[in-house]
Amino acid sequence: MKRGARVGCCLSWALATCTQTVSLAHAANLAPRDFAYGQPIVSPAAASAYSITLPLTIYQATVRDDLGDLAIFNARGEVVPSFISQARTDAGWSGETAQAREDARGDYVFDLDGHVPVERVDLRLAEANSVIAAHLYSRKDLRDAWKFVARGRFYRIHTPRGDDQSEPLAVPLSRDRYWLARIPNPVSASDLVMIAAWRPSELVFLAQGDPPFLLAYGSASATATRTDLTPFIAAVAVSAATLANAEKLGGVGRLAPAKPPFPWRRCILWLVLVGALAALGYMAARLLAETDRPPPPS
Repeated sequence: MKRGARVGCCLSWALATCTQTVSLAHAANLAPRDFAYGQPIVSPAAASAYSITLPLTIYQATVRDDLGDLAIFNARGEVVPSFISQARTDAGWSGETAQAREDARGDYVFDLDGHVPVERVDLRLAEANSVIAAHLYSRKDLRDAWKFVARGRFYRIHTPRGDDQSEPLAVPLSRDRYWLARIPNPVSASDLVMIAAWRPSELVFLAQGDPPFLLAYGSASATATRTDLTPFIAAVAVSAATLANAEKLGGVGRLAPAKPPFPWRRCILWLVLVGALAALGYMAARLLAETDRPPPPS
């Protein structure tokens, strides 16, 4: 191996080690009270690892759309290794919003009430024998600009066999909460419903320490660590577990961003700078005064 390659490998190893050390230190400082809510984990039998299919409530009560603000704690209050993967089944949850809200003529806004990983979108029409063409947009936050997602045609046609509905439209995976359907030929907002289809993620964690285990989630400041268990999880007995009813941990206040600390250092630097400028101004004034002073009589 060439010297440059060896140096590169050493640097990569050092970076990975430092990152892992920081992650472990952060995990050691986490506690269940750092999260808004928690759900006890119910395991039917002892196993080396457990998997949980994440319900809709997790997507609704977490702050980060990558589910980075959740962690698994054991009975001693320690964070255990875990990672998130896509569910291995094609069966997903489909849920319809509140009906559409017409934001402007031809613009219909939908709130999914969570950052679910949407893969298919359908617009359902209440009136039979209706056809619409729609451009779909999405955004993560109300302050963001709308991003174009896809366009499609949706219909509901009455036939002797019953109503024939258009198929859901496949879209690039999106975790945006807000969606907009722009329809050139407007319809009544009460006649339009959006259905988002998605596959729930699966949380896998090692049974490290004593049970019971607790899934804690929802925090604007805490960032849970993730451990890549894929290289060896296939050789581990993974048992399916379920979640008990949600309970309050740190409370809803954990979902709000913490107020930034007062910038003492910046204020001190500004004071020093202003003081220095004042001193320079004083010295300049003194020099000008001495320059303008008439010379003493000889």
